[in-house]
Amino acid sequence: MANISYLGGLKKEFHHIKVPKEGQEDYEPAMVILKEQLKGKSFIIPLESLWKYIDPSNNMDAAVQDRRSFAILFGSSQFKMKMALTPQDKAQASADISCCLVAEALARGMGFLLCTAWNLAKIMQMMEITPNPQAAAQLLLWIQDGLDTLKNMPPCPENDDVGVGGGMELFADGKKIGTKDMIITETDLAEEATLQ
Repeated sequence: MANISYLGGLKKEFHHIKVPKEGQEDYEPAMVILKEQLKGKSFIIPLESLWKYIDPSNNMDAAVQDRRSFAILFGSSQFKMKMALTPQDKAQASADISCCLVAEALARGMGFLLCTAWNLAKIMQMMEITPNPQAAAQLLLWIQDGLDTLKNMPPCPENDDVGVGGGMELFADGKKIGTKDMIITETDLAEEATLQ
């Protein structure tokens, strides 16, 4: 089956993201979900969270871990609401509680794992998609279509940190036909420093 990169206005990309592990930072493969119209917003699915998106009928062994994780998440959202001091904090806590309620409905009605349903609800909320069972099912299938790519990503090269140093946009006849990030590695920066 071909990997579908776009779903409506959503786009998925595969990157290595920096994560803290055992007191140090490491790079882990991740699926990144973006929406072009919502600059600065992304939902990241790291390799270690892959279990949440496997077909629920093949993943019932994760049900205990799922219920435990969801209970912590729901409790944390309720605690944030109680402790919220600013309107912004209250809005964020309210949004998280809303995702928990949507997740419970999706899990009950569609047989999703609770954490899967919460992640789907959060993606729909972040990407301004009206939460409903059809959208959640389509989103889950779209994510599942990229799980093999995520699982089979090679490890990140250890000896060179990579960063985006800018971007390039290509236009033809006034229409944007492509974009590309300009990647800079630590090696590039070291070489540039020695040239100056």
